[in-house]
Amino acid sequence: MPAISINSDTFEVPSTEEQLSTEYIHKVWLLAGRPTRLTGESGWKVMDSIMQVWGALYPHELQAWKENLVDEQDVERSPHEANKENGGHFPISYPTRVFKLINVYFKQEKLADRKLIKKFIERYPILKRTKYKI
Repeated sequence: MPAISINSDTFEVPSTEEQLSTEYIHKVWLLAGRPTRLTGESGWKVMDSIMQVWGALYPHELQAWKENLVDEQDVERSPHEANKENGGHFPISYPTRVFKLINVYFKQEKLADRKLIKKFIERYPILKRTKYKI
């Protein structure tokens, strides 16, 4: 990826595809009425565009995510064991790029909220990191 330097700071320059995909997501967000929460269908349309762009622009990340999911579920402890041993059971995980975009458009969302997690998993089963029921 090309980079530019300003003083002692170096900045990566996004590719044309990344720039266009960012514009696309932003346009969807504007057309959806600038939602700030994932409470209505307009917010979920923006989230759909984020997931769509991630899968299309970074297919290698999506494939690695799927493979990692299988590996994680093979060695997963029960929720009871996980809570007892390390203080937590995490039923969902967000890819880094997706997480960053969620924080840009939906800063106010509490991504650890149980009801929101259920909605995320219903809509995007790929984010579910557990083989157990939530």
